[in-house]
Amino acid sequence: MKPNKTSTEEIADEVAYFDPCNYETTMDENPRFGAVVASLKTFGSESMVALENGTSMVSLDKSGEIKVTDSTKFDREKVEKIIVAASLQLSNGEKAQSRCPTATITIKLRDVNDNPPVFDRPAYHFKMENNPGNNTLVGTLKATDKDQGNNAKLSFKILNDENFNPFYMYGPDLYYLKPEDIFRPDPGYVLYVEATDGGTPKRAARATVTIDVLPPGSYEDFLSSKEKAQMNQVIEMRRKKLKPQTKERFEVAHYAFSVYGRLEHGQYVGTVMIPSKPVNYKLEDKVGQLFTINQTSGHIYVDNSTMLSDYTEVRFRVTAVRDGKDVVILVALAKGRDFMTGHEVSVNVILAIITRLNDRNCLCIP
Repeated sequence: MKPNKTSTEEIADEVAYFDPCNYETTMDENPRFGAVVASLKTFGSESMVALENGTSMVSLDKSGEIKVTDSTKFDREKVEKIIVAASLQLSNGEKAQSRCPTATITIKLRDVNDNPPVFDRPAYHFKMENNPGNNTLVGTLKATDKDQGNNAKLSFKILNDENFNPFYMYGPDLYYLKPEDIFRPDPGYVLYVEATDGGTPKRAARATVTIDVLPPGSYEDFLSSKEKAQMNQVIEMRRKKLKPQTKERFEVAHYAFSVYGRLEHGQYVGTVMIPSKPVNYKLEDKVGQLFTINQTSGHIYVDNSTMLSDYTEVRFRVTAVRDGKDVVILVALAKGRDFMTGHEVSVNVILAIITRLNDRNCLCIP
């Protein structure tokens, strides 16, 4: 009769197994050589542990530690998750048959800021009118970053001395900022724009921007066919393209006008329009001192730039009137909510760059 065995002896005689059976770990991408990925634990009879895959990127030592041997294989931009398997083998080379003869190691890679921004081209070439209005969009730059989160969020700035160039960046958009009424731009400009990511340490890329200021009256002569096609944003072009409607309403379901840079009295903001029989447009009394509207064309202009500097966003009603009766009313709605159906649309004037106030400072309809 065999003597009773203790629990320790029973475990030692049991066929070898892993415990735990599954390992999950998260580590920064591009780890150093020799970084420990996981430590495998085995129980039961003595056996050998061998990797079933991943031998080109990790190694397994006698203590059961899996370590990095090729950090280039741990690139999150190429693979976000790596799965490695290890198995228990008996002394005769056969795979152990036990409660867990194979361990699975799942490695999730955490993004680090290892990629700089990249512009879609090294140099940009834009054309600009001889005497453009304040806050004229000159062109848009495009840059991307392969990283994630803040590591991929880009900010743009002009590296030239701002005292000698009338331009500024708002995101990837390049705007002309007229310093004063009598100012006239030079025949051309060369700017150096830098895109910087939000990671640590920060990474950056640069591009050259050449701007040709065209002679007076020649702007359309210098436009490419693609640029000429974009001229349909002009109000006269918009009128020609719009089809008559049986039910009177504004041309679009939602208006949103953005004004950047230094505000001026009389500065153009945007246009609202009903593409049908002539109507007169009027603003609600609430914003009558901030904006003015051309009653026949629907063009909206800044009326009091000093008062507007107190707000980052203004929402208001515009009413279309014919023969003394209201035809359509544009209703300003809270930002982010769906606009009302039928004849009601929303009008927003966003003044984010000028005032740099917080988003809660808003003149809004209750």
